[in-house]
Amino acid sequence: MGFLDDVKELGSKALDKGKELTDTAKTKLQITENESKVKNVLLEIGKDMLENHIDLLEEKYPAKLLEIKNLQAKIEELKASLNK
Repeated sequence: MGFLDDVKELGSKALDKGKELTDTAKTKLQITENESKVKNVLLEIGKDMLENHIDLLEEKYPAKLLEIKNLQAKIEELKASLNK
């Protein structure tokens, strides 16, 4: 019966390792989902600031606002090039 006991023990270890890997994957997925939610909230805050408090942003972040305007202009150029 030693061989069967070894097979059972090996199977049990494999199941334990599989569960551990599944738990790790689930945890990593939860981390990624929560990081995504944080980014979305920050995006909402940023949009609100741009729409409602642009004066504060212009004082504190003029270079970043210019960067946004330049990127938006480039996006419009690229969209226009698709419509030709």
